[in-house]
Amino acid sequence: RFPLLTNFSAYGEDTWRATPRLTLAYGLRWEVNTPPTDRHGKYAFTVTGLNDLATMTLAPFGTPQWKTTYDNFAPRIGVAYQLSQASGSETVVRGGFGIFYDVGTGPIGKAVIGVTIPYNRMQMFQTFPFDFNKISIPPIDFNPKPPYDALFVSDPNLKLPRTYEWNVSAERSFGMNQTFTVSYVGSAGRRLLRVEQ
Repeated sequence: RFPLLTNFSAYGEDTWRATPRLTLAYGLRWEVNTPPTDRHGKYAFTVTGLNDLATMTLAPFGTPQWKTTYDNFAPRIGVAYQLSQASGSETVVRGGFGIFYDVGTGPIGKAVIGVTIPYNRMQMFQTFPFDFNKISIPPIDFNPKPPYDALFVSDPNLKLPRTYEWNVSAERSFGMNQTFTVSYVGSAGRRLLRVEQ
């Protein structure tokens, strides 16, 4: 009943002024996103045979929802070059690139909290007012055998979603108090999570 979604992230960066006009900034981030458990370290229920619904079955208790991947490295780099150093008309060109991982806890949270640890139950009340102290919701037996009303599970070969982001800009000074900047920013997503029924 107390799901834990664990993520470990580490990041290091440095800046290097290669020449009076050229500056490099670079970094590396590392993401590890383990399968969800409860507060006692037990995995949520999941299935095997997800690729073929006719043979899909409940996985043995203790099967993680996915295999943890440890190669989620996300480099970042930025470059700034000063084309002109003339006072009042300085011109700088900048560019940057980075990879960003999403931990994926949005759709995965539905799989963990919605139904699978160990079940979901609702009871509707239509008489108002009522005394919460007198409400009795008896526990139900969780039956791990089919048929199932609904199951929310993740792909056992889950890879963290990632986005590539990049930008290029040029900045020009016009006198001491004005600058003009033109920028291009782009991004592309890969392995983004989606919910399929």
